Amino acid sequence: MKRLIAVVGVAAIACSLMLPPAAAQEVVSANASSLTIGGYIDFDAVLRGAEIFLIGPHDEHFVNTDLAIELTIDMTDDVGAFIQIRDDWVEYADFTDIETELSFPLFGTVMPGDPWSWDDYQLEIEQAYIDVNEFLVPELSVRVGIQNLAWDLRGNGDEFLLNLNENHYYGSTWEAGGWKATYDAEPLMLEGFAATIWETLGAGSDAALYGARGVYPFDYDMGKGQLGVVVFDNDSVQTYSADFGVDYWVNDDLEVYGEGAWQFGEWNDGLLGTIDAAGWGAYGGVMYTASEYEYQPSIDVSYWYLTGDDIPTDTEAKSFLSMEDVDTFAILEENHYGWDFDSNYSAVKACASVKPADDVTLGLKAGWFKLVEPLPASEEDDLGIEVDASLTWQYSENLAFTGLVAYLFGADVIKELVEVVGVSDEAEDSGMLATFSTVLVF
Repeated sequence: MKRLIAVVGVAAIACSLMLPPAAAQEVVSANASSLTIGGYIDFDAVLRGAEIFLIGPHDEHFVNTDLAIELTIDMTDDVGAFIQIRDDWVEYADFTDIETELSFPLFGTVMPGDPWSWDDYQLEIEQAYIDVNEFLVPELSVRVGIQNLAWDLRGNGDEFLLNLNENHYYGSTWEAGGWKATYDAEPLMLEGFAATIWETLGAGSDAALYGARGVYPFDYDMGKGQLGVVVFDNDSVQTYSADFGVDYWVNDDLEVYGEGAWQFGEWNDGLLGTIDAAGWGAYGGVMYTASEYEYQPSIDVSYWYLTGDDIPTDTEAKSFLSMEDVDTFAILEENHYGWDFDSNYSAVKACASVKPADDVTLGLKAGWFKLVEPLPASEEDDLGIEVDASLTWQYSENLAFTGLVAYLFGADVIKELVEVVGVSDEAEDSGMLATFSTVLVF
């Protein structure tokens, strides 16, 4: 019934947008508008080893269905709208002990728990905004409404500082409603936004987010530089993040990149009150692709350093505070099924891929992770070595299958963490995660 109501609601929204009132028909005719329906279905089967996660038997294996229906509405050449309704729903194998569910920040880390609702399928509005191109001047575009805000330096989906959808699945969400203006006068691109974020982490209240950045390509578009600042205002407490990044292609095969963010101002952590913000994070690396070979082998090696707090009662928030979406490794970094570490670690990451066929991609990743600051009352700092192997088959232009197996070795920190909080006294420092994904884009 809920799905039927959602579909009827979408149809009603679409019709109301396509058929404006009589007064508006003098400006825009309904016959001149167009409606495009799209979206995706992502079905994941997940198997997690109890020895490394140990948050109850229902977390060992489950399925996750991610469904999105998207409407693109073109009223004129320069005025349009976009609506996305979405549901991300997990069916656990055994949901028996809600008290073992943990999903909260703990000394700079996050415990994996039940970040999803266990109700039936519920389609919700994920995005709904209006786009106006060539607003006042030809190079200026404006977007108004509920939208995701993300800065992706390399264009590979691993946003370092800003991606508000990162925490969409947790009890506190980062949905943003507001305004974004983009001035794209080649070669310079300038962007600014002002938004309200609902139900934020920390103080658990609505907050304001402001930001601006400039992106400038150089050397015949072989690279680009990015400079930006984000202001997070929570109950009149401002945290500033200054971001700088460079992505440069030495030639068609060799890419050199790096990005850093420094934070200052104050932070409202909801527990200690207002404290000084003093975190920072940076990464840098090099990627080489042997494009002259048929299989197109590539290797990407990078180093990461994200600050953390040694004493949680200190007067400074030293942990790197991000709204990011770096999910390179499935167990330690991925926010859907893994531990979602995004602060207080240093890491060396090596990622390789090869295409034995045009529609098949093999991937192999290895990463060494270590805490920057040990947890309170702990001497352990090894997050372990993670190895991920994946196979993607692009069956058709719209349909893809991906299998992934990840294994984590020597994670002394996680073993101790699970035992300290009393979840289990049988935790191990090693464990696995396997997923099989089917994605249809329409």
